[in-house]
Amino acid sequence: MIGYVLLITAAIAMSFIVYSWMKTYVPKGELKCPDDVSMTITDTIRCTDAKMIVTIKNNGLFNIDGYTIKGDAYKGAVGVGKKDLYEQGYFYFGKPCKPQEKDDCISLPFGSDNLTDPLFTIKEVEITPIRAQSNAETGKNETIICGNAITKKTIEDCIIRLKN
Repeated sequence: MIGYVLLITAAIAMSFIVYSWMKTYVPKGELKCPDDVSMTITDTIRCTDAKMIVTIKNNGLFNIDGYTIKGDAYKGAVGVGKKDLYEQGYFYFGKPCKPQEKDDCISLPFGSDNLTDPLFTIKEVEITPIRAQSNAETGKNETIICGNAITKKTIEDCIIRLKN
């Protein structure tokens, strides 16, 4: 009888120890993008020499460090789905794009310089802001993609070169 009591007490004590130890491995909170992050495409999107130039404006309340850009791509009349328009999949500004700045945040022309890459027709552009935010747990800046602030713009047949 005393053996059973000791066994149950040891099992309960070990469960508290394991729980306390495992609690340190679970992240306390995930980094989220603030709700007031927003960006818009200011001009019409210009397409020249098989490249696309996008000018955006930060109309939110927080700095934006870059963005991802995807386009609805077509090869001839056949849709090939969403494609990254920038080779790395994301574009970083040299310095953060500040909120309500008079100057727009200009990006480099998108598209491949390799003439053997195929031409795609882009009919819609989707831009998602990227922010660098401090993580309270680690004290380091981490990159966050703000999926709640996606901007879409329909464009007239823009033909650019993209890697397959």
